[in-house]
Amino acid sequence: MLTTVVNWRTLPVFACAVAGIITYSRLFKQRGLVGNLNRGVLSALAMVVGAMTVAPWPPWALLPAALGFALHDTASNLIGTVRDVDGDRAGGYRSVPVRHGTATAVRTAAVLWLSAMVAVGVGAVVADRPAAQFGGLALAVLVGGWAFVVVRPGTVTPRRALRSHEVLVAERLLLAGAVVAGAAGPLVAGAVVLPALVSSLVMQARMRARHEFPADAGDGEDTP
Repeated sequence: MLTTVVNWRTLPVFACAVAGIITYSRLFKQRGLVGNLNRGVLSALAMVVGAMTVAPWPPWALLPAALGFALHDTASNLIGTVRDVDGDRAGGYRSVPVRHGTATAVRTAAVLWLSAMVAVGVGAVVADRPAAQFGGLALAVLVGGWAFVVVRPGTVTPRRALRSHEVLVAERLLLAGAVVAGAAGPLVAGAVVLPALVSSLVMQARMRARHEFPADAGDGEDTP
């Protein structure tokens, strides 16, 4: 809430974010793609809040990037549902892979991810440093593309879906770095993103696989 001290106009955005968090767990998570979109909007709101710490209102040039992050988080959240089809089904959550199968979920996520890359690319055109943003975007495309190779239809297991989700989480930081580079240059982007990226990779390696897949548990196959 410190940002509200810097700019009180962020308060309504925070209110929307809190409402989104509450409604996700209580209402939207069980409603398939709507729940994934709910999570995506939260990423866009976070970007808006960040921009409003240095400006009274978010600049119009931020809108393509905000849309890109909404689409990207929607895609990665959808991949996240692929890794726990059995748990969601048992809990009554009608996720996309529960309703339509993992192959449909992965393809939908891929379309959303590609749309996110296009949106951030459009944002690069109006960025202060277009070349820097395009360069960072190219790196994000390579990393994110690998995430979808990992879960190509016909090869999906819960462990592969987890690995794909981990890659997408890390790639989103690279995507954020691309946007920062477009605004402030690659040196500032590197100084901001690299520590966050290293921390994310270390924490995911130490916590997520151990929590979701104990050593004595099998891989399991999701229903295609």
